[in-house]
Amino acid sequence: MRKETRPELLSPAGNLACLKAAVAAGCDAVYFGGQAFNARQNAGNFSREEIREAVAFCAFHGVKTYLTLNTLVKEKEWPLLAAYLRETLSLGISAVIVQDPGVAELVRAWFPGTELHASTQMAVQDAAGVRCLEELGFKRVVLARELSLEEIRAIRQATKAELEVFIHGALCCSYSGRCLLSSFHGGRSGNRGTCAQPCRLAYRQENGPQYPMNLKDLCAADRLDALAEAGVDSFKIEGRMKGIPYVTGITAIYRRLLEEWQVEGKSRGLTLEDRDRMRQLFNRGGFTDGYLAGDKRSMLAPESPKHQGLPIGRVESVRGPEVTLRLEAEAAPGDVLEIRTEQEPYPELRVAASMIQGRTLRFRLNGPFKKGQTVCRLVDIRLNEELQKRAGEYPTVPLFMRAELTEGEPLRLEGCVRGRRLRVEGETMQKAQKRALTEEAVQRQLERLGGTGFRAETVEVSIKGDCFLPASALNAARRDLAEQAVQLLQPTTVQPREAYLPSPVEKTEEQWQVAVATAEQWRAVLEDGPDMILPPLYWSGSEAERQALTEESRRRGIRVVPECPPVSRMKHEERFREALAQWKALGVREFEAQLLGQLSMIREAGGIGLAGLGLAVMNRAAAAFWQSRAEGFFLSIELTGEEMRPLTGLAGATVLVYGKIPLMVTEQCFYQNQQGCRPSAQGHRVTLKDRYGTALTACSHCETCYTVLYEETPLWLGDKPWRGVRRRLEFTDETAARVRTIRQAAREQQPLAGTTQGHYTKGVQ
Repeated sequence: MRKETRPELLSPAGNLACLKAAVAAGCDAVYFGGQAFNARQNAGNFSREEIREAVAFCAFHGVKTYLTLNTLVKEKEWPLLAAYLRETLSLGISAVIVQDPGVAELVRAWFPGTELHASTQMAVQDAAGVRCLEELGFKRVVLARELSLEEIRAIRQATKAELEVFIHGALCCSYSGRCLLSSFHGGRSGNRGTCAQPCRLAYRQENGPQYPMNLKDLCAADRLDALAEAGVDSFKIEGRMKGIPYVTGITAIYRRLLEEWQVEGKSRGLTLEDRDRMRQLFNRGGFTDGYLAGDKRSMLAPESPKHQGLPIGRVESVRGPEVTLRLEAEAAPGDVLEIRTEQEPYPELRVAASMIQGRTLRFRLNGPFKKGQTVCRLVDIRLNEELQKRAGEYPTVPLFMRAELTEGEPLRLEGCVRGRRLRVEGETMQKAQKRALTEEAVQRQLERLGGTGFRAETVEVSIKGDCFLPASALNAARRDLAEQAVQLLQPTTVQPREAYLPSPVEKTEEQWQVAVATAEQWRAVLEDGPDMILPPLYWSGSEAERQALTEESRRRGIRVVPECPPVSRMKHEERFREALAQWKALGVREFEAQLLGQLSMIREAGGIGLAGLGLAVMNRAAAAFWQSRAEGFFLSIELTGEEMRPLTGLAGATVLVYGKIPLMVTEQCFYQNQQGCRPSAQGHRVTLKDRYGTALTACSHCETCYTVLYEETPLWLGDKPWRGVRRRLEFTDETAARVRTIRQAAREQQPLAGTTQGHYTKGVQ
């Protein structure tokens, strides 16, 4: 049964050549970044002139263009951002993908006709988050990759905004926008587009895998029909760092599947050839649809983060440096093979013509080779050449034509392209002296559209009388019509409105806030009375303790503000609302949210929301955004002290001065991968050590099943000269004695041994 519409296929483009390859392979839209403010700064990316060419090329072919502006922007970069927006968005970009709410406000103010898409960096996990973005004027939301198919269905049923879902490509171990691992272990921030992917590296742990954060690549081809039926509007392929063969090959496979779904009501699924092509183009130990299926453990690729290629044979014999390989598939000169010896790094071999003897390869190379070792092909040169060739075969645009030839009157040639009508008049028709024009002859002449990018879909010809016109006159009319069609398909350029954004409210505040994880910490904090205490929303102690500590805090004039978790999914919604109600029953009205959806649910419950560390701010426009929607907000811990200065003194501005930095929020459970699943309300702790011996602590939160990876060495900025700002101490596993020591050091603004000042001095790219 034919479907009226099908989901959009959205392909990546790291450069102009890849963009054109995606169009040739049949995408409906492309996403790409310019030279600044995008989450793949290490991709080739586009200059202004390349963006202009890309937008024009895509508009001609009916393909939408989405510009990635999906990084957090520092205040000192605001003039550069403003100039960049004027340059790029005026070219007729279809939509802008953003993470920073300040950037979204600027786009909405200056280019109100440009669609806003919420980046997956916003970590939108539930219907409440989508509805919040709908209210803010976002046309589309890119959902967090961690959601199951059932959750996506539930979000679709409860919301109106377009939903975009990743269907293929690399998976981050962390929730996007919630990872600081690269930032604090290398100075290259994922929130700033320069992630160094330390999650792909080896880590030491007891009884754990060598690569505990390295996930297989996503392949949702087998779930495509279900996602389409669930109402997903756009299917997104990851891969702006990939080349032309990858973009062409992967796009073409999904294009075919979506067309089958639309025409036949069901896709025929991947063939064996499709699966081998996908693996050959790129895979990390196979593929997974783990989050969609709800099977998180199967997603891990524990052996290697590299491209694994496709197994095509084995080592047949080794006689000194003489090595013979027996292959199941033919190799070609230029292929790159990898021989899986007993340990990495595995030897690689570029095939030369002299090595090939049918399906046997012989070469001389000293190495740790043994009979029976697997041979994988990393690069298939013939497949790459085939896909490179296809990348230059752009689809033609259908042009409908109708010609009227009446003796003694001008030639009238009408056309229609994408529903838009065209008309030209040619030379006056002469009376035929010898042979009159026939419909077939005129039709043949008008169909000659080679080189224009158009194809004659239909050509209707009406002739009245004995008409004659030179072929050159018919050709001129056809060229004029094609030129008109080209002009009609040019992108619509726009000029910025350049409206002013609201300025953030200035207000000097001196306030101490302390977040606690246990009743022991809470009691220790009560002794010297901070302005605010933030216990976890999901309280794990006894109900009697919670009630007594809340009442004692309020008696002392201390605000109790439960801190929401960094994960809040559709499957957690009932538990989240129940937790709000439990605290409200104790007279608590304020809550600190880590996600947009949480803020919405807090408001719906009649509470007051604060924006937590997960919604951190880098610029004054974002600060003004949160001031209008929350009682307080955090300054990003990726800023230096100098970069924070323009933001201190703003009403509600909060600085983290102590705490173990949450490097990653992930659905993966390091404890489960070591020991198996043992649910506990208190969670489990696992220590990882990187190649330098630096310790990281993974803390499992079993009640809602997620893990936070912490920096073992805590941040300390309590000795810095803060003025006009709220200061936060964030405790996790500290003892009561340690809590008291830190509180005293904070009051006296003293140094604290065994800590780090993070990015306070050096900052990040």
